Amino acid sequence: MKKSLLLLSFLFIFISVTAGGFKDIIKLNLPSKYYSPQFSYSFFLADVSKWDFNQFSELGEKNVKFLDYYYIPFSNELGITFFNALYTGINFGFGFRNSKELDNYTADSLFYEYNTQNIGLNIGYQLIKSRYIIFTPKANIKWNRLHLQNYQNKEKVTLNDYLSNKDLNISFHQFTGFLGADLAFRLYDKTVNGNITFNVYGGYLYKLHSKPLVYSTGNRLITSKKINIDNYLAGIGFTFLFY
Repeated sequence: MKKSLLLLSFLFIFISVTAGGFKDIIKLNLPSKYYSPQFSYSFFLADVSKWDFNQFSELGEKNVKFLDYYYIPFSNELGITFFNALYTGINFGFGFRNSKELDNYTADSLFYEYNTQNIGLNIGYQLIKSRYIIFTPKANIKWNRLHLQNYQNKEKVTLNDYLSNKDLNISFHQFTGFLGADLAFRLYDKTVNGNITFNVYGGYLYKLHSKPLVYSTGNRLITSKKINIDNYLAGIGFTFLFY
């Protein structure tokens, strides 16, 4: 609850400041480019955060260790900037890992597969926008889906073998909030209708609800267990700014 109030307070201050800024812009009668929205596309965004599944011991030691690696989805984002400062964007990403990548899992009778999807809404205000850098405090809300599968580590199995070693198919759904900042370094390219920036970003990451929503193929699974998330997120990526 305190973290949700923190996000709401940030949004209130953000709206108040930007509303005042809009009034100043209107009074100044600035050139039309300040009123025209600017579109952007961010790509190869790599978010790094640490998610801990140790409370879910029922999954087995190997599954818990498999899930406990750093959560690094790759994302894309479609953004639009209004009044030359107010930014909003929709972010969508995915990640994938399987046991072929891990030496201590290759001899196991089970194949482990883990994939993630996320969708988020970002807002920000470009406090600094110069020829070389763009500095933008940001906040976002994001839905994260983490999907774990186990199945037999061979292409063909007998029916009896399959029924005695049933596959595991389980999904964790967790909403998160983020308060931080993005620093973009402009990489100019005069051959295209825009320019590219290299982005470094980071900040405070937190859960918007205590316990994840857990589902199997056809059931909602009730649990009191929690995913523990380290309260930081860092990342890098690129953005194309359209003129």
